[in-house]
Amino acid sequence: MTSTCKNCSLQFKITDADRAVHKEFEVPAPTLCSDCRHQRRLAFRNSRNLYQRKCDASGKSILSIYSPDIPFTVYSPEAWWSDSWDPCDYGQEVDFSRPFFEQIREVMERVPLLSNMVWNSTNCEYCIFCVTSKNCYLSTRVGDCEDVFYSYLTVNGNNCFDCYNTYGCELCYECIDCWKCYGSQYLQLCKEAVDSYYCYDCVGVSNCFGCVGLRNAEYHIFNKKVSKEEYEKFIELYRAANKDELAVMLKKFEAAKLATPHRATILTNTEDCTGDFIVRSKDVHEGYDVEEVDTGRYVWGSEFCKNIYDTTFGYYSEHCYEQISNTRSTNILFTFNAIDSHNLTYCLMCYGNTQDCFGCVSMNKKRYCILNKQYSKEEYEALVPRIIEHMKKTGEFGEFMNPQLSPFAYNETVAQEYFPLTKEEVLAKGWRWKEKDKKQYLDGGDLPEGVLSCIECMKNYKIVPQEKVFYKERKIRAPDRCPDCRHRSRFEKRNPKKLWGRACAKCKKVVQTSYAPDRPEIIYCDECYLKEVY
Repeated sequence: MTSTCKNCSLQFKITDADRAVHKEFEVPAPTLCSDCRHQRRLAFRNSRNLYQRKCDASGKSILSIYSPDIPFTVYSPEAWWSDSWDPCDYGQEVDFSRPFFEQIREVMERVPLLSNMVWNSTNCEYCIFCVTSKNCYLSTRVGDCEDVFYSYLTVNGNNCFDCYNTYGCELCYECIDCWKCYGSQYLQLCKEAVDSYYCYDCVGVSNCFGCVGLRNAEYHIFNKKVSKEEYEKFIELYRAANKDELAVMLKKFEAAKLATPHRATILTNTEDCTGDFIVRSKDVHEGYDVEEVDTGRYVWGSEFCKNIYDTTFGYYSEHCYEQISNTRSTNILFTFNAIDSHNLTYCLMCYGNTQDCFGCVSMNKKRYCILNKQYSKEEYEALVPRIIEHMKKTGEFGEFMNPQLSPFAYNETVAQEYFPLTKEEVLAKGWRWKEKDKKQYLDGGDLPEGVLSCIECMKNYKIVPQEKVFYKERKIRAPDRCPDCRHRSRFEKRNPKKLWGRACAKCKKVVQTSYAPDRPEIIYCDECYLKEVY
């Protein structure tokens, strides 16, 4: 079956497997293509913007993911998790004469919201989605880390700066998609690399510079074996190089990347999976950045889950459909940010074993609630089918919530990274756009001492003391771009979450790949790639 997306107008397929999922969850077929469904969900997640504002409980200044210019009540973590307030005090009855989504928004504008997502961490106030970490700064999706700065999706990291999707790395700088690397800079797709620079797709290497596709090698420069003395002399030249000399080195490295075969997609220990960066998973269709998922379709950034569909950022969860930011939860539908919760539909930001709720916001340890109003089990079970029938008539049921309901402007959210729109395009859709804070863009003559201006976007930024120490010890040049531009540069080095058909450059077999047909990289199927590198 083919349908036309209501958002982008492109045609998309609804397969028999898709229809089986819709039947299982008792939902209608989607009206948006999978990309537009991801975009709609991502418009509810602010991962990189923090603001100073007042805690509406204590009046104290706090850091929050919610801008002070939006009409919400925001509590600090201490106030939100306390027993001094009850989210059901802000509930309302269902009005069957109006669309249900606008009633959810009304509850959201009244009930106190948790200011930031930082759990069991010390000195990590400037992070978002951070758990069990210490001394981290301006980083997102950080877990079990210490001294991690300006990084995204870093797990078990120690003393890492400006990294993206790294696991078990230490003393690393500007590394992307790396595992268990140490003392290295500017790596991508590397595993167990030590004291190396500008390497791509290398495993088990040490003291390598500008290398591509090496395995278990030591003292190599641009894939050429050298002596220890030659290598150390070259590294001193690299550290002393001016911009023009460095540009020549990097040009040679980029040329080597283009001359070396690339794996079409990265599927490791998988069974019946399609997508990219899928590890130890089974029966995953269109999955990207997925680990240990058993059965899923249209899944991004999810780990240790089972039976998840149209899921963006799911962890240790099961039986979920059209949801984003879900951890240790089951039976979650059309919901944003459910943690340790179960049986939620059309809810936002519900935690602490919240169960059997519909259209609720900012709940903790609640059950049988609708629009934050408490009901008995019998009342709840009688009312929910009526609401679903009402939402079917209004065209809401089966759709994730419209970005108009989001507490964030579109350009504050992850949606702007993956699906960038202009201000005019955003406003034309009826979504919000946040203007730049002019105070963050002072020119050189007006800059306070110690404040720099980004050479790319002109935004002001600082080099914090811990950063200065790291740069000095690792002999790294201080960056001339702000953290946002550096993050965007790393983001753009990763392949898009999309597949195309291309012929393997070796055996000519057509394979699915995340490298677009017009890109210059040499693409190999898995079989030919493994023969090439091992």
